[in-house]
Amino acid sequence: MHLLRLRSASAPALAMAGLLAALTATASAQTLFYGAAAGNWDNATANWGATSVGPFNTVWSNNNTANFSNQAAGITVTLSGAKTVNGITVGSGGAVTLSNLSVGGENLITFNSGAIIETNATLTIANRIAFANGFEKTGTGNLSFGNSTDVSTKINGTITVTAGMISATNITRFDSSTNLLMNGGNAGLNTMTLGGLSGQAGRLA
Repeated sequence: MHLLRLRSASAPALAMAGLLAALTATASAQTLFYGAAAGNWDNATANWGATSVGPFNTVWSNNNTANFSNQAAGITVTLSGAKTVNGITVGSGGAVTLSNLSVGGENLITFNSGAIIETNATLTIANRIAFANGFEKTGTGNLSFGNSTDVSTKINGTITVTAGMISATNITRFDSSTNLLMNGGNAGLNTMTLGGLSGQAGRLA
């Protein structure tokens, strides 16, 4: 009678498996370009594309970067349903406002860890928001967290500003434990309640 001996996976093998899983997840993340003049950001309408020139025949899927660089004029995009993003990009063509506040949180925007918000025009986020661990603000444009009446979801973690302007319509939109790292750009501190401030460049307004 032969006995079958089972050997557990070694630590290096388990580590390699975890690395491969992480690389696969990273490789699958992409940038989706919004191709509509205005309208809804939902989970059913095919108005996204894999390139800035289209075709725009893809439905939004979470854990990607939303790019709004095709707009020649300002638009308002109405969220329908919760979204999870790796970042948001706004081109220099026109301002973008993300709207549709929901008391129940069904239109919440969640930013994954390491999120980058690049604004080369003005981006106003009026929705409820959540950050895994802060975010980085890049681009020469403005980033404004609107909706002064909703303070139930706060901006937290470490905010790194490398360019442009960041502000909010209500000082309570920022958690008191938030750390602001200024490596460039401007910050409207009169609209922020912060736990820490550091950096090497930039201007405080």
